[in-house]
Amino acid sequence: MGMVVAPPPDVFLDAIAGALEKRSKALKHKLKSVGVERIPAGTAQEEKLEIVCEHWEHGVTTCLWAWPDHILMIDARKFRQNRGWLWQFRHSGRLVGHREGSTIIRLLEQTLDLAFEMSPEKIDRYRGLWNPILANGPQPLG
Repeated sequence: MGMVVAPPPDVFLDAIAGALEKRSKALKHKLKSVGVERIPAGTAQEEKLEIVCEHWEHGVTTCLWAWPDHILMIDARKFRQNRGWLWQFRHSGRLVGHREGSTIIRLLEQTLDLAFEMSPEKIDRYRGLWNPILANGPQPLG
């Protein structure tokens, strides 16, 4: 019978979770709810951090996932019943350079603030926040 071993604590994920905890009071005023969870990622030895933010504005959700190897994925979108996704943004990559957890949470907050005025024509504002800190590697031309 196999024994399930808990994943070791991860400094990077802890830094992000700690920075979010420090900003929790401010975020309460901006959001309907914030969910933070460490969930298995791959093997029993790996986990990722998942942050799910539900805005006061109906249908707007922003999620951030972080892995111990400094890969981040951000997803922000607005859903309208009977119309589908009004706008959506998803970006992922490896964190460039050494960044503190507070930097990542600051960018998450800026993403949340932009959601109130977001439209399909303004999606590049999100790219302007996340492109400078997330490396994507080679992309196909086309």
